[in-house]
Amino acid sequence: MNSAGNQTSLRILALGALLGIGIALAVVLGNVSANSWTNSNQPLSASVIAKVNSTEVRLLEYQRALKMLADDRRDAITDLDRELVLQRLIDEELLIQQGINAGLVRTDMAVRTVVLQSILAGIMTEIEASDGQEQALEDYLTRLKATADIQWTADWGKP
Repeated sequence: MNSAGNQTSLRILALGALLGIGIALAVVLGNVSANSWTNSNQPLSASVIAKVNSTEVRLLEYQRALKMLADDRRDAITDLDRELVLQRLIDEELLIQQGINAGLVRTDMAVRTVVLQSILAGIMTEIEASDGQEQALEDYLTRLKATADIQWTADWGKP
């Protein structure tokens, strides 16, 4: 495969990974219930291109995927290309939902590691942007703990 093909593949893989990590984070942080995928016939908002069960595929994600495809092509994007990109985003969302429902974030150490690395990378980016405040990670974890329902065995010390 040529270098342009590798770049396209990596970009699509990265887009899928980011999409998956975002959904996994929403479930892990309690913003979405993994068992609450329901189908609704309500009209979509202007910022949403599709809805897969109860999860929205944002127009911005679709536009980014189209731009990545356009950047790697010499020819103009066709209607078929647009349809295939949308179908790819829908397929990825279905796979992500299946992974969440199967508990991969909790049971598959490779998935868990990628999710944690992504979260920590985001936090580190925020720390660097805020002049390297080392306390930012501790503050973030303290805020998460304050809103969480944490239980542990009485024989163990408080976490």
